[in-house]
Amino acid sequence: MSAVQSVRRPCDGAVLFPDATYRCFAAVTWSMFAGTRPGRASDRQLLLLGRRGRQNVLATDGTGNTIIQTPWLRHLSPGQFGLADFVQGHNALIDYVKQTFDEQLATYSEDHTRHFLDVCIKEIKKDAADQGLPFNIEQVIATGTDLLLPSLTVTTTALAETVRCLVLHPEVQTKVHLEIDSVVGRGRLPTLDDRPNLPYFEATIREALRRKTAVPLSVAHASTTEATLNGYTLPKGTILLPGLEAFHMNPEVWGDPENFRPERFLDETGKLLPDRTLPFGGGRRECFGKTYARNSLFLFLGGMLQSFTLQQPQSEKPLTLDGLYSKNFTNQVQHITYYCTSANILLHQC
Repeated sequence: MSAVQSVRRPCDGAVLFPDATYRCFAAVTWSMFAGTRPGRASDRQLLLLGRRGRQNVLATDGTGNTIIQTPWLRHLSPGQFGLADFVQGHNALIDYVKQTFDEQLATYSEDHTRHFLDVCIKEIKKDAADQGLPFNIEQVIATGTDLLLPSLTVTTTALAETVRCLVLHPEVQTKVHLEIDSVVGRGRLPTLDDRPNLPYFEATIREALRRKTAVPLSVAHASTTEATLNGYTLPKGTILLPGLEAFHMNPEVWGDPENFRPERFLDETGKLLPDRTLPFGGGRRECFGKTYARNSLFLFLGGMLQSFTLQQPQSEKPLTLDGLYSKNFTNQVQHITYYCTSANILLHQC
């Protein structure tokens, strides 16, 4: 079986991360968007889709990349500057959303609203009949792509990086295990109702999102008037890109930002302090998927840690928290593999 077709290596049972989680996160997103969870028959398609989504993200960065800033370069070398990878990855996502739309349109009924796509279809038909403001399939596809892309890339990467942090800090992992065992036990999976009672686990997720910032640069802004910032004059219309990663690694804010220390988010009694991290930006331009991402990380990671211990094989090159992921529009982790047995998940760099 080829690497494209599977997230496992049959020879040794190694599982690629984040490849192994693409289907899981796509299923959650699509249950909200289209009311259905892709079946097992869709595993290969979703694996390829996740990799195409990752390819799309790796082809650009927070500034728009060379081809966006100087689009005339596409005429000199169409295959360079990430344009071909961006287009191929983007088209794969569009095709999947269009396929889902067509499937739901074929079974649409005016008498029953099943999911978000049905609401969109109803509006399209209404606008067509009333000849009002146009709402069309292109807008629906754009919305679906905006939902699917971060779910397949940012959230899966954040989960993989949190796993990396736990592998490198087994003492933190042990504390999370003990807290989950004492609050949730083994008879059921963790739920969001458990979240207020798992402060150390929540602090660990916050620390992972701080230490391994998924989106290093926030959404671009522009100054509405001339202003002065730290002695620099910013003319009206200056493009501003807030550095979230720089903030998360600022020693004036965190003291020891290079260290992975969940306790920084807890008071002396073990209760959570106000969250000062900005992994999803802030203010009115804060990522609209923040709640989904945080909830998903809590549930997926909680279920994993309830059943497994994460360890690195002694024979492998030691992992570090630095230098193992690409800095593009989002920070993308390199593939990691883990060995899954009944007792342990053993991680090593691929």
